Amino acid sequence: MKTTPSRIFILIVFACVLCATSALAADVFHNESEAGVVIASGNTRSQSYNFKQINTQTLNKDLIKFEGRLLKTSNRSIETARFWTLGLRYERELTPVFSLFAAETLESDRFAGYLQRYNSDLGGKYFFYKEELFTWSAEAGYRYSIENRAAGQSKFHYLRAYTEALKGWSKSVSTKAWLEYLPNLTAGQDYKVNGEASVSAALTEIFSIKTAYLVKYEHQPAPPATERTNTWFTTALVAQF
Repeated sequence: MKTTPSRIFILIVFACVLCATSALAADVFHNESEAGVVIASGNTRSQSYNFKQINTQTLNKDLIKFEGRLLKTSNRSIETARFWTLGLRYERELTPVFSLFAAETLESDRFAGYLQRYNSDLGGKYFFYKEELFTWSAEAGYRYSIENRAAGQSKFHYLRAYTEALKGWSKSVSTKAWLEYLPNLTAGQDYKVNGEASVSAALTEIFSIKTAYLVKYEHQPAPPATERTNTWFTTALVAQF
């Protein structure tokens, strides 16, 4: 369970993405690639890597989205942080402002106490504003999680509330913020709160610089982790087309 399912999931994700992008090439396809690297030497020897990939493919009222991310930091060849995630999401538009979605995500953060976490999501998405320079949406749904921890496997049921806003201030500057709340139905005292704020400045029609601050809070972290809050501050080069 700790190795084979993750490999199968990764193969399924990439197979679905490849099939979608090849079969639906005539429709709207969007790519967003993000990369940030910091390497220090001398008195301080450390390396930090931040990679993120998002692909979306739309066909009439259907949308398929793939997302992958890797955050890794080491100091004098000793790894001090590593978080990665792979996700696949399907959306079906019912009205111009409302859609239903299903998503499957695999993530890992051994420093936060879990080796793998499988998330299955179902829910709805509603747009309060959907304009060229400003969009604001909210999601509500259900999540089922399976966590492979050092002490064994745990299964949880969650409710999920999510909101996201994107504002374009000019042709070259935009900001984005999102917030997610996950109350745990299985362990009533536990809950998660995640959020990120970012600002992007365009360099060309394709490339931009993005600075982001990500916060992940877990009220009852998985042992042996003790810190409830994890944060990442990143600056990266982004390519969109």
